[in-house]
Amino acid sequence: MGKKIIFIAGTSYSGSTLIDLILSNSSNATSVGEIESIFNPVKIHHLKKIEEIKSDPVWGTILNKGVGQLYQNLHDTLDVETIVDSSKNPAWIRYHIDRLPQDVSYQVILVYKSLPDLKHSYEKRGRYNWAKIYKRYHNLFFNTISDFKRIEYKDIPLRTDNFWALLKHLGTELEEERLEFWNQSRTNFFGNNNANIAFSQAKGNDETPKLEYRSGSTPENIAFVNSLLEKDLELKRIVTYLNGEESCLSCPKSSGIINNFRFRLLVKYLRVIQVKVKNIFREN
Repeated sequence: MGKKIIFIAGTSYSGSTLIDLILSNSSNATSVGEIESIFNPVKIHHLKKIEEIKSDPVWGTILNKGVGQLYQNLHDTLDVETIVDSSKNPAWIRYHIDRLPQDVSYQVILVYKSLPDLKHSYEKRGRYNWAKIYKRYHNLFFNTISDFKRIEYKDIPLRTDNFWALLKHLGTELEEERLEFWNQSRTNFFGNNNANIAFSQAKGNDETPKLEYRSGSTPENIAFVNSLLEKDLELKRIVTYLNGEESCLSCPKSSGIINNFRFRLLVKYLRVIQVKVKNIFREN
């Protein structure tokens, strides 16, 4: 089969962690989660994780070797064919696509939620800028990545034809057992742990874990989103493209430096410096 990287993209709360855990549930695959954050920490808990793994014989070594040949080092050290990276950042994905060795193939998966579901996921966490984040993320993604497959979040727990078609495209065994990712322990970084927590609690109560879809598409959310789409044509273009079947030759793209992946790498670098300085003053 050969060495392969599966990059998973999507906004926060889009379902990227769930598809990551499913795709990496194999003896010849492993998840590294949002591994970008141990090289580009932008939050205090990222720095804490870095300190925690520095002395680890595996991850400490990978960390010290840096990002230049990251996936070659991961393949050599972890001894698996497929590595699943759900860092999500399009600039990070593009940076590594441009540097992968010739003997390593890659695939990019964009997972997204319907706007009513996304609105629900953000607002239940007290975040109300979901529309702005949605537009900003997808504009950058479409400007940065041209070869990818997309899937709506609900297709994953509902196991629709789109979900099985995605697994087939990825060359993944079409087995129901692959969905039972909670039976396999793994080491990965960050991401949304709600699914793992829920399944662990169910197992602790001697219940059979279930992969279910819980919709946030209430009549109120649907009405609000429909009204918003009538006013925000940029948002509407993105939603229309994601729900269609066209290739990225027709995906909506925005001009401007903010949607340039090199600029976003610079911004991320500046954020890394900021959080490291903040942590120094915090410790003192």
